[in-house]
Amino acid sequence: MGVEKEGDAFSFVPYEVTLGTEDNEWVAVNFLMEIDSQSKFAFINGYFLMTEMKKGEAEHSH
Repeated sequence: MGVEKEGDAFSFVPYEVTLGTEDNEWVAVNFLMEIDSQSKFAFINGYFLMTEMKKGEAEHSH
């Protein structure tokens, strides 16, 4: 998940990736689009963030 700061609040943006080579417990991540080298990412609890985002989308759709 990409992390963007807007004032005092944070927002999270999902990026589509493919998995690359593995080395012990590490796995390379390949982005499907070009990413700014200054981008920040949330690696821990990414699944939780994604489910919370989807809940928010469901609550706002009518």
